[in-house]
Amino acid sequence: MSGAPPSEADLQAKAGGLKKAETKEGGEFDEKSYKAAWDAAGGDCAKLTETLGLTETPKDYDGFIALCKAGKFK
Repeated sequence: MSGAPPSEADLQAKAGGLKKAETKEGGEFDEKSYKAAWDAAGGDCAKLTETLGLTETPKDYDGFIALCKAGKFK
């Protein structure tokens, strides 16, 4: 083994030298690409479910968008 684990003081000293990172919140949902997929499938919900790998088949456009916003992909 390589020896004793570092002390709390050693850890705190090293922590000060680490890079700072900022967590970003997700942006707004961009519906354009999903609308394009809807249009390309001609509004065929079964086809969209298969093509995009949705976990369930939506009943309409609003249901489709709701699934996409919720990240309901396999």
